[in-house]
Amino acid sequence: IQKFSRQYYQLLVTCENIMEQTFVSPLANRSLVKATVPDEIFDSCSTLSPTGQDILKTIPAIICHENTEYNAVTDPKQMAIYGRILKINRLGRENRVHFKIIRMFPQQLLCEHCLDFDLNMDCYITDLNSSAWTVHKVDLFSAFESAGLKDMPKPN
Repeated sequence: IQKFSRQYYQLLVTCENIMEQTFVSPLANRSLVKATVPDEIFDSCSTLSPTGQDILKTIPAIICHENTEYNAVTDPKQMAIYGRILKINRLGRENRVHFKIIRMFPQQLLCEHCLDFDLNMDCYITDLNSSAWTVHKVDLFSAFESAGLKDMPKPN
């Protein structure tokens, strides 16, 4: 955690059951695409080279299941994961991203504090309704604080 970036966070949205496994498998054509990551991250990480993977492992992650509803609403019981990326494998048309859970929190907080997390929630189908692997140029720990999640482990 001490090596985590305070400049970016990665968001992995999936339709897989994140509570029963320690990896997600985003499709390659929805992973780190130019329109969904800052240019400097795209240039250094999108090919998933060893150097790019090392960079991604220093960027904190939110892993979540797609919202259960549309218009920036999800089941109040749905939880998102704040985690750390451990390993990345490219498997043909998909990637396998292994993660370690640091803390879980109600996913609805992402919808309610979408501006703090740089999430598009202004339409019927939002950033949390489509499986993808993206990177946001946001200090995740400041976003957590704004959302009332003051006890999240963070770098000093």
